[in-house]
Amino acid sequence: MHARMVTTSMPSGKGDEEARIYREMVDGARDVEGFLGALLLTDGEGGKSVSITLWESEQAMLHTEESGWWQAQIDKFKHVMEGAPQREHFKVEVAGWPEAGREKSTQGDTSDVSGLSDVPPPP
Repeated sequence: MHARMVTTSMPSGKGDEEARIYREMVDGARDVEGFLGALLLTDGEGGKSVSITLWESEQAMLHTEESGWWQAQIDKFKHVMEGAPQREHFKVEVAGWPEAGREKSTQGDTSDVSGLSDVPPPP
């Protein structure tokens, strides 16, 4: 499993708009080959946010950049961002999600990601 982390800055008061666009992006990404899920983290004050998208493989993640899909998504956020987004790539070494009342964890071999889609979205 691989992750793309994108850090952005935005003016105060744009957090709700960013979250709305992000939800739409996640809904559309469900049809993108290799997409496993996404998180949007914010500082709660409308200044900084971090997007983490999870991918089955590095190849699937990089394909979204080479095909122009990633840039098309970033373009949807331009009116709520200040400056250029900062993008980084990571290999996921450990991931854990609650599943049926117990912790589901992956270490090293992240090929078994069953149950990821069962994690409810944050309130």
